[in-house]
Amino acid sequence: NVEWFTHSSTEKLLDEYGDRMRALEEDGHVLVYVGKARKEGVVGSHLPLIKTQSILPLGAEEMANLLMDSSRVKIYNKMSLGRKDIR
Repeated sequence: NVEWFTHSSTEKLLDEYGDRMRALEEDGHVLVYVGKARKEGVVGSHLPLIKTQSILPLGAEEMANLLMDSSRVKIYNKMSLGRKDIR
């Protein structure tokens, strides 16, 4: 179980646009939420959790190709340190 908090940048966007969908649709913003595990002592519960929300202007096949190509992960996830495929 995770307790989610709105990041300060997202709070500013929500104040500016009035609601979540307008912020996402109007200028392609990314909404960021930071989470904390409610149960301490569980493996990984000390690590920060980040959830984002955005609208990507892609078709289903383009989106699937983007997600499957590890070399392109930073296109849709600016917070990523990278990803490597296991062969």
